[in-house]
Amino acid sequence: MKKLISLGLLTSGMVAIAAMTTPLASASSPVKYYKEYTASSNPSCPYIVWHAAESNGHFNGVAYYSDLSGYSFLTGTIDVNGKIHVELKKTDFGNGPVGTVTGVKRQDGTISIKITGEGCANGTAVIKPSNNLGSLMGGG
Repeated sequence: MKKLISLGLLTSGMVAIAAMTTPLASASSPVKYYKEYTASSNPSCPYIVWHAAESNGHFNGVAYYSDLSGYSFLTGTIDVNGKIHVELKKTDFGNGPVGTVTGVKRQDGTISIKITGEGCANGTAVIKPSNNLGSLMGGG
């Protein structure tokens, strides 16, 4: 239980840090939130859990393995054509996913990605937007 509480606080803190490092959204570019679980191309690997925010072409947040073995920061961009480029860099908390994420943002708001990285950080996925920050942090 202590590990889950600590993990929840860590997730909230990392999302807050990511939000603070993202430029403020303008009226024409609201913040979009994403929370998704994606499988590795290796079936014996844990899922990757994504918590991210997009604003003004910036894409920031955290990713971690579903077995809670480690966290990573994700930072990158989504250009005007919808192309995405994100780097996953592990933090000091365990052994999180490391690699590069490329893909495209579709007209429906979903992001189709390819993860190329170390170990279990490989595969393809579609990340769907969440309705609000509360759902990103586990509430509503």
